[in-house]
Amino acid sequence: MMIRSMAFVICLVGATMAWAQNAGPMSVLKKEAGTWDCEVRFYPDPNGQPTLSKAVETNTMVGDVWMVSDFQGEMAGAAFHGSSQMGYDPQKKKYIGSWIDSAGPYPTAMEGTYDAAKKTLTIVGIGKDPTGAEMKMKLVTVYKENDTRTMSMFIESPSGEWMRMMEVDYQRKK
Repeated sequence: MMIRSMAFVICLVGATMAWAQNAGPMSVLKKEAGTWDCEVRFYPDPNGQPTLSKAVETNTMVGDVWMVSDFQGEMAGAAFHGSSQMGYDPQKKKYIGSWIDSAGPYPTAMEGTYDAAKKTLTIVGIGKDPTGAEMKMKLVTVYKENDTRTMSMFIESPSGEWMRMMEVDYQRKK
């Protein structure tokens, strides 16, 4: 019984130390907790003029491990609703998550890294386009200050080139 108790304590201490080491990566997501006013620029033609719209994003931490995002606005004149779940995988040493929205029936799996020097989170997602064909996208979020950030979304073309599809400026609601 004593050996089992000691083994449990050793496992508990180890888990606590691992958790403490991974608290740093979660601080990136914790910065996004709250409600944000969004200005959305959607580029139906990557080289053309964007369509503009407004949205609101509400991000909630689930414990200290996950951030759940609720994004509601308008795209191309229609109501748009999306949701993501993001966390940090300590084994992969990458941010992981998923995205679903009202524009399509397919989820997108995402993973990426944070560059602290550039204050930039880069996430690559694999999902499907409306026809069901695999689609690769890249989301680049630059944290300007505590209350502002910009996300740029790119879609990979058949030639492997990243085409700009959307930009969102976020301003934290006071």
